[in-house]
Amino acid sequence: MLKRTSLIPLLFVQLLGTTDFMLVMPLGPSLAEGFHIPVENTAWLSGVFALCAAVSGIVFSKYLDAFARKPLLISLLLISAVLFFISALVESFSAWIILRGLIGCVSTPIAALSMAIAMDMSEQDRPKAMAFMSLGFSLSAVVGVPLGLWLASLTDWQMVYWIEGLLACCLCLVLFFKLSQTRSSHTKEDSTLTLVKAWQTPELRHGLVLMCVSLFAAFLIIPHLAAILQFNFDVPFTQLGSFYALGGVATMILTLLTGKLLTNKNGLPLLILGSALSLLFLWTGFVFLWLAPVVMFVAFMSLNGSRNLIIQTHLSHLPKPHERAGYMAILTTIRNVATALAAFISSRILVSNGTDPLLNVPALVAFGSVFIVMTPFLFAYNAQPDPLHEK
Repeated sequence: MLKRTSLIPLLFVQLLGTTDFMLVMPLGPSLAEGFHIPVENTAWLSGVFALCAAVSGIVFSKYLDAFARKPLLISLLLISAVLFFISALVESFSAWIILRGLIGCVSTPIAALSMAIAMDMSEQDRPKAMAFMSLGFSLSAVVGVPLGLWLASLTDWQMVYWIEGLLACCLCLVLFFKLSQTRSSHTKEDSTLTLVKAWQTPELRHGLVLMCVSLFAAFLIIPHLAAILQFNFDVPFTQLGSFYALGGVATMILTLLTGKLLTNKNGLPLLILGSALSLLFLWTGFVFLWLAPVVMFVAFMSLNGSRNLIIQTHLSHLPKPHERAGYMAILTTIRNVATALAAFISSRILVSNGTDPLLNVPALVAFGSVFIVMTPFLFAYNAQPDPLHEK
């Protein structure tokens, strides 16, 4: 039986990494003032981070399963702590861009290793473990980002990175003393997993495509939710925070509920149900305008979290034990590429002059619906991985 307390340090590793990434854009005005640059230039920070994170997933996937997971995770966390501390000290925006790139490079292997360790610890209770680990994103939105912004308002943005560095050091200590030694991936088998090898393996290739399509569908909509709510539904900017808070809480609740219900046999029916409900709320809310904005927002966000959990749990069964960290790293690369591509394409579909309602929202919903419908079919294509592939 899985003890969730054993996963808490790993959850906080995910929470720290997600919060660090999500905080940069809200801190944009403060960073622009501190570095004496136009605020639009801060977009480079997220772009460089995402690019380096994507590249590192491909580069490091070959090596992550070649070492014992616990010492490697602690070592990478210490490196990130040093980078956080340096981020609080530098005064050059160019140097800060480099630091964000380096943090992006270590973020992917840290996230991949923490997920691989959680998978190692939950052979018999994988859905609940994945549900618990999935809370990292919601907690970042509900707790991490607001807390970071509050700290920045009390002093300055540098304080955020001092705290992040201290938290990373504390996590290293907790992991050292509390985390049991995880498997070493040195086996007689070839323990190195590259993107080419993953693509040549049918089960792993299926997982990459499934992840790409699922996230592409979601991130056609997610980056534009705030703008759609403001310009098309007249939601005041001051109320957006409460929308995201409610969405985060609802996502946590539905994710945990899905984790309790999910088994090896009912993943496809639950995914079909979640996809159907997502389509229902998308069309009745964003196209036909039959729903209150807060209802459609909270429903879309929470259902997206539930669908992600079902897919993430399914994908966790695909790699062999000695391929888990590498596969998680490659999935992180696919995740970054899919979300960036979706954001770019959706920005070409939507039209706005900055004041009037955004045009082509129904077309964007229709386009995204195609990929939401595709997801259960891709899931069903290989819904039951070969049990021998796990051994």
